[in-house]
Amino acid sequence: QLDIDAVGAGVGFAGIGAAVGVGMTNSTTEAAVGASSVIDAGGDVKVAAKAANVNGNGSTVNSTAGAGGVVGVSAAVSVLDDSSITRAYLGNSAAVERASTVTVSADTNRKASATTLGASAGGLAVGASVARADFSGSTAAYLEPSVRVGQAAGKQVQNLSVIASDASRAIASATAGAAGIASGAGADAKARVNSTVTASVGSGSAITAQDDVDVVATATPQTKASAIGVSVGGGAVGASLATAQTGSTVEARIDSDTAITADSLDVVARRQVGSAPSAAAQAF
Repeated sequence: QLDIDAVGAGVGFAGIGAAVGVGMTNSTTEAAVGASSVIDAGGDVKVAAKAANVNGNGSTVNSTAGAGGVVGVSAAVSVLDDSSITRAYLGNSAAVERASTVTVSADTNRKASATTLGASAGGLAVGASVARADFSGSTAAYLEPSVRVGQAAGKQVQNLSVIASDASRAIASATAGAAGIASGAGADAKARVNSTVTASVGSGSAITAQDDVDVVATATPQTKASAIGVSVGGGAVGASLATAQTGSTVEARIDSDTAITADSLDVVARRQVGSAPSAAAQAF
């Protein structure tokens, strides 16, 4: 989890203040059973990878810039990019001979916030503020090719669940202000979630379950962008642009040459809306 603060200030005849904060996360969270492993369990088998924030604030990048003078120019930029990977899997040719419920799950639940504030004052004042928050990683739960579940003579597996879920949230907020005889302020905020969520069973696998087999991929992306540009003076220009995008790819599949015997089989890919809108943008 990142927590970055950048501050810049300038005061003088020509005051220039700049602050740039950049945070990048590219981690891998993995849980796995190795290739050709054999598992014989009297209870449940769980292979679970979970990526989450340390606290409710999530990762943050905050940049604040101020300038004052006969000429005052300020610029604040915050960028937060998360391209991390979360994955859980049973390796190639692994075998689960006996178990109650076998669960292979990968879950991503992260929050990223980029915030900027740029303010300037002077005879000629210019303030600019840019914020970017972006998720572009992947979440995957899967069985690699030729995995065998419940194939041993005299032994049983009751249920198999392969579950991948992603509930990433990206928030960008940009505020720019300028005051002077001639002044201009611009704010640009963009929040995007463009992750990939996959649940799959590899080719050539053989699965026998006494009850249910579930292969489910779920994405619940949320983005919010807000931009405020305020300019005050005899000749004043203010502009703001806010963009919020969600473009997650969600896939659940069973690959070729796979044999499944079960009481029920569900293969589900879903993109759903959470408690907040999937994408919300505001410009003032």
